Amino acid sequence: MMVFSLGSLKMTLAFLVFILSVSVSYSQNQEESVFFINRGKNLEWISHSTNDDALHHIISKEVFRHLEIRKGKIDGLQSKSDWLTYRDNLKEKFNASLSKFEKTP
Repeated sequence: MMVFSLGSLKMTLAFLVFILSVSVSYSQNQEESVFFINRGKNLEWISHSTNDDALHHIISKEVFRHLEIRKGKIDGLQSKSDWLTYRDNLKEKFNASLSKFEKTP
C-alpha cells in the first residue's frame, strides 16, 4: 500500500494542472495578430522602415478607396443638373461641418 504525503500530493496535483493547462493553451491566432496583414489569407509581416511609412501606407490605402468611390459617383453624372446637384450636396456637407465654429472678431 502506497501512502502519499499531503505535500507530495499537492505538488503532483499542481504539476498535472500545469501540464494540462499548457497542452490546452495555444499561441495567438495569426489571422488576428497585429503583426500580420491579411490580404487574401496570405499572411505577410507588416514591414515599414518607420512608423511614418506605416501610417502613410494605411492612410494612402484609405484615400485611394475613397477616391474610387468618388470616381464612381462622378462617372454617373450625365447632365448639368446632375453636376449642380452634386455640387450643392458637397457645399451642404462642407458647410454643415464648418457651422460648428463661430466667427471671431
